[in-house]
Amino acid sequence: MAKAGVFMSKNDQVCLRVLEDFRFGKISRREAALLLGWSERAVTRRVAKIRAVGITGIKHGNCHRVAINRTEASKRDQMLALAKNVYFDFNMTHCLEMLKERHSLVTSYATFHGWCREAGIGKIKRRRTSKARVYRERMSCEGLLMQMDGSHHAWNGTDKWCLIAMIDDATSEIPAAKFFPTETTLGCMKVLRSVIEAKGVPQMIYTDEAGWAGGGAKRHGFSQFVRACEELGIRVITTSSAESKGRIERAWRTTQGRLVPELRLNGITTMLDANRYLDQVYLPKYWHVRNTVKARDEASRYRELKPHEDLNEIFCIKHYRQIRSDHTLSFENKLYKVTDRRYGSLKKKDATVHVYEDGSLALYYGHLKLEFELVVLPKRNWKCPA
Repeated sequence: MAKAGVFMSKNDQVCLRVLEDFRFGKISRREAALLLGWSERAVTRRVAKIRAVGITGIKHGNCHRVAINRTEASKRDQMLALAKNVYFDFNMTHCLEMLKERHSLVTSYATFHGWCREAGIGKIKRRRTSKARVYRERMSCEGLLMQMDGSHHAWNGTDKWCLIAMIDDATSEIPAAKFFPTETTLGCMKVLRSVIEAKGVPQMIYTDEAGWAGGGAKRHGFSQFVRACEELGIRVITTSSAESKGRIERAWRTTQGRLVPELRLNGITTMLDANRYLDQVYLPKYWHVRNTVKARDEASRYRELKPHEDLNEIFCIKHYRQIRSDHTLSFENKLYKVTDRRYGSLKKKDATVHVYEDGSLALYYGHLKLEFELVVLPKRNWKCPA
């Protein structure tokens, strides 16, 4: 038959030894309090307890007692069953939020984390040793620097879409984000246009060396996106290091962990519904509430559009052609004739073809819009000689 006893930690043994020295007059009350880091009153109270109940008085009164706020076993089993069967692809923080919001099951994160680890539920991050990075402070004002990037991911669980977003370096606010089939120049222009319409024109954009930003050999030195930014007075800065634009890279990690299971839980499979959920639920109700900070300087560096800045004519694809002697020009294997006679002869003048998102065209000579028409060439009848 096992004998009952008192199990003491090393700290309890040290405390008991100091209190015994005080009881037998080897040290003073002040010295005992100094050694234990207690008040003199606490030393007197603990010694009185040891004198009354014996050596067990060294332990706290709540030792081996069941906590009065202990969660019921049925509630614990219900939360673990939901975490395993319904919210299996949610991280623990996100899962706990869903349990509170949808099932009115509330407990602390530490308790829930312990339950899940004990039951083998939840994602375990395995991180490699990272390189030492120099901390860079946030920009002082919103609109001063925007980080922009695209994230290719199976956002609806099956189809691989690209989420293009811009995040403010000063506040971590995401003023615009949108799903696209791929990471295209027009898609990036559309996101930037949404930011300008909502907040204003930012001062700088920080992004990676993607093709749409002028990176790589294919579009080195010219990019339609960079050209549009230059027309608006926005400076584009590119980097080859993902860590240098860590603000938006961490946003992708959070968004991929939370948005994918939320889309699955709400039965969203189409890109149109995903964009609607992103704009109406995820960004305003979660990201802007939980993940944004206040800028050090309240002044905004977003500027208003100038009267002559037409976003329709800036955020389009521009191609440069020379008008021929017969007032025609060739574009994409088609012949167009300039019918505008208001400006005299345009022989060998440089013109710009604007291609809009819907596929329509416009022709400009400087800032002047020209009238033109498509020339339908007669088809040749090739006949073999008899």
